[in-house]
Amino acid sequence: MNININEIIKLHNDLEYLVLSKTNYQNSCYYYLIEVSKDDDIKDNVKIVKENKVEDRLFLIPVTNADELEEVSKLLSAELESNNLE
Repeated sequence: MNININEIIKLHNDLEYLVLSKTNYQNSCYYYLIEVSKDDDIKDNVKIVKENKVEDRLFLIPVTNADELEEVSKLLSAELESNNLE
């Protein structure tokens, strides 16, 4: 499965998120997501998640480590600016 910027994805909790930016850090792929409603309205709920592949399945794990979150946030923000999606 390939996840692209500007794509809406559904997480395991059945909530839908718009992919705002994507970056690589220490050989892992990270995504900056914002929740969207069923009516495609933007909600005030953002997530930074890390891609974890197990065999042929893809999991998105919320980033909780403060140091990792700080570094990845900088990269995702820079990507967001370069994608002109702000």
